[in-house]
Amino acid sequence: MGRFTARFALFVCLFGSTGWAGLRDIVEDEVLFDESWLEWSDPELASLAVKGRACSAARSQILAQDSDGACTRMRRSLHLMEKYPHEILKHFKTGMNFAVYFKNEKFYKDRIRRRLNACNTGKIDLKCVGRCGTDQETLAYVLVTFGFVHSTINICDEYFEDHDSTRVGTLSHEYGRLESIGDSPNLDTNNIYVWDAITRALSNDYTYEVITNPKAP
Repeated sequence: MGRFTARFALFVCLFGSTGWAGLRDIVEDEVLFDESWLEWSDPELASLAVKGRACSAARSQILAQDSDGACTRMRRSLHLMEKYPHEILKHFKTGMNFAVYFKNEKFYKDRIRRRLNACNTGKIDLKCVGRCGTDQETLAYVLVTFGFVHSTINICDEYFEDHDSTRVGTLSHEYGRLESIGDSPNLDTNNIYVWDAITRALSNDYTYEVITNPKAP
């Protein structure tokens, strides 16, 4: 099984002349996994929107590859949710995070499906914003202004200093932020770490193989 460590940062910053904005962010999302399952190769991702002067061609390529991985995570999760619900129950019926999922299956299916649609149409907006330099070691964030969730994932320089096997988890986490999933201290649908746990578990190479091919040796 993989190793996951996460730190969380929540702070408010001044957003230009529009007033105060909420800045929510996963600081570090470390997942160790076999990268062989990153199979997504949809040509529509050529229209991935990467903005910002801090995004060189090399960084844009890294973000495209990481987006492939995050989209694969969404694709695999939705596939199991739609085609193998009984197998999911069989394998995860005692987990605390999946207890939230089983009570709110439609909630997660709808939101993962929206993320997957964005993947398929290339509607993923990423912006390189330079070094964030926060005490919480921010890697990426989605800006929220007066409850309005902006559609861009802002990428810090620190993101590119992270190991390539952790960045997919960071983008997947921010996908949840784009779906307005927040920071509830409870185990419920507004807890971003529940989103992380569910999508990570269902897209794991080993789990995906066991559920989709239970008779495999």
